[in-house]
Amino acid sequence: MSKEKSAAHTFENQYSGFSLREASSKKGNKSAKLDLIPTIDVDDIDPKSFYDRFVAERRPCLLKGKLKDSKFDLWTNEYMQKKAGEKKVNIECRASDKDSFGRGKSESMTFAAFLTRLEDGDGSLYMTTQDLATDDEGRPDVMSAPVTQ
Repeated sequence: MSKEKSAAHTFENQYSGFSLREASSKKGNKSAKLDLIPTIDVDDIDPKSFYDRFVAERRPCLLKGKLKDSKFDLWTNEYMQKKAGEKKVNIECRASDKDSFGRGKSESMTFAAFLTRLEDGDGSLYMTTQDLATDDEGRPDVMSAPVTQ
């Protein structure tokens, strides 16, 4: 738990990470931990429901399908390495698969290095929240690398 202070407010982060082990214990099913990460077909969920169920709860899910009118077919690892491979990204590294999501050691690496390790089967990594640049008035950008490349 961490506390941050601004000029007039104190904010407290009470997030303790998502753990498959804790979630499976709550459900009484220790043998099927991966079943706790739901697969969601993008055609079966609207943006608000997705936000409420997963983003706001910081709960992992596997998205299946593609958004209508998207160009995701272009998003091969080769294409993404070519477009944004040299950009630095924030990565979370878990020491083991028993560690909680959202609580690991963070490090910075190139997007290409991240993709290569994923291709090699390294399941200890995931790309976490990226830092956003701010304008002259302190307003943050909406997106950061590698998405903006």
